[in-house]
Amino acid sequence: MDVVSITRQVIDAPSPAMLGYGPYEPHGVTREDGMDEVIIGVVAVLFGGMGVYGLIAPAALLAPFGTLVRSADGRNEVRAVYGGYGVAVALTLVLALLDDGLRAGLVTAVALALAGMAAGRIISFAAERPAGFFPTVFYLLVEAALAAALATAR
Repeated sequence: MDVVSITRQVIDAPSPAMLGYGPYEPHGVTREDGMDEVIIGVVAVLFGGMGVYGLIAPAALLAPFGTLVRSADGRNEVRAVYGGYGVAVALTLVLALLDDGLRAGLVTAVALALAGMAAGRIISFAAERPAGFFPTVFYLLVEAALAAALATAR
């Protein structure tokens, strides 16, 4: 076969819709069983919990990592980065649940943020070996799993 005859076959091929498969819809398709909403909701609750905990008890949030937060500026930083960010991400995911038009973009953004957190841990592990499984390796696995779960949710 030459290029011209292959091209004619491709051009003359019936569309998926003509074959009964319907149009290709990579985004905006939700599962009928409601699992997308469950995944998004669970991640929203986890971020919301982290955020509220970071706002209320900033020093306690970082204690498992061996990080001491002793100053007002240190507590402010934890409240901003863990508290404010966690609450903002939770609200972002709630908005994704409420607005189908925004869902794919918002969920993708949060999935990428989680993947970035996991990637940062991997880079850190290359520079310095973690002391043990908990908390850093544990949170790497959680962040990677949540990123993957959100990547499948639409």
